[in-house]
Amino acid sequence: MPQEGYNALNHLIDFSYHINKKMDNIAKKYTNEELGSTIHNIKIMTGGNQVNSIPNYAAL
Repeated sequence: MPQEGYNALNHLIDFSYHINKKMDNIAKKYTNEELGSTIHNIKIMTGGNQVNSIPNYAAL
């Protein structure tokens, strides 16, 4: 009954979008002569455990 639940991945995607925008603004303020610009990167996002179900948990 997916209509009675919520998709945890949708919430995590929204969260990551807002965090990326904020981190991009912060990163613009910091540069190192040897290492260059600060970079923020989300590498791994997980959620759910099978293809035909709505995930109730998600993490990044």
